[in-house]
Amino acid sequence: GTERATMAFKDMGTWKSLYAVAADMPAAAYRAIAREAGVHIYNDSDDTFYANKTFVCLHANGEGQRTIRFPWACDVTDMMTGEPVSVNSNAYTREFKNGETVILRWKTRL
Repeated sequence: GTERATMAFKDMGTWKSLYAVAADMPAAAYRAIAREAGVHIYNDSDDTFYANKTFVCLHANGEGQRTIRFPWACDVTDMMTGEPVSVNSNAYTREFKNGETVILRWKTRL
């Protein structure tokens, strides 16, 4: 609805500048910006998601299959059951119900 830019990238040679008018952008926009910057993306869905060097937590905003991708091969344990759910893999996939939450511990095999 306007001739003015609301978001723009500018290649500055050794880095890229991002101009954005709106601070409240969709999660997919933030993922695209992070991906362009070389940031690892754990989850491509618009779920509530937290990650650190030991745990990931996903709260499914809708039902269906989700894949959590880790930056390298690791062993993954479901913290609610204590059961291993993935061994020496860089991804974990499962079906989720709407509103279901999973807390996973991931440990690298380096």
